[in-house]
Order: sequence, then structure tokens, then C-alpha cells
Amino acid sequence: SYLDKTSHTGLTNMEHEFKIICDVKSDEEDDKENIESAEDPSNVNENSQNVNNRHKNRLSNIPPKILYVPVLQCETDYLGDYINAAFAPSFRKQNRQFLTQLP
Repeated sequence: SYLDKTSHTGLTNMEHEFKIICDVKSDEEDDKENIESAEDPSNVNENSQNVNNRHKNRLSNIPPKILYVPVLQCETDYLGDYINAAFAPSFRKQNRQFLTQLP
């Protein structure tokens, strides 16, 4: 299968993808971005802990990283634009899949 084939790095494609995941920015950098982003009132994704959105978080101690949160377009304001999910790249294209917390 595709995942078992060797990539240009000498690793299998699965090992290569795992390395990419592990090389994502450190949590410290992400925390700094989250603080800066949360201070910006125009940011529509910063409210994972907002009273109106808490019920959308299955696990309240694992909010999605703001950088990867999809923005929803709702016809009604009361539903909001927040979803506890994150974009994830596929093997061929960026932002083609959503990851969510448990079904």
C-alpha cells in the first residue's frame, strides 16, 4: 500500500507522515499564539471556552488549536461559528479533513 512504500526521505510514507506530525510547532509557541489571538476581539475562533461554546467541547481540557479551527458559516447568529474540530492535511492536499473529539 501507499503507506508501506519508501518515500524520498528513505522512510516509509507512514514514518514520514509521523515525523511531519511530530515536527509541528512546540506547544509553547502555540500557547503564545493562542494568547495573542484570544486578545484580538475580531478573532471568531478564540472562544472555545466561551459559555455558549463549552457544551460543544466533549473534553473541556483539550480545545482545538486556533490556527487549525475551521470557520463555520451559519445563517443564524445564535448557532455561532465555533466547532470543536481541526483541519488536517491529507497525503495530497492541505485542509481536506476534519478531526473531531470522539463521535
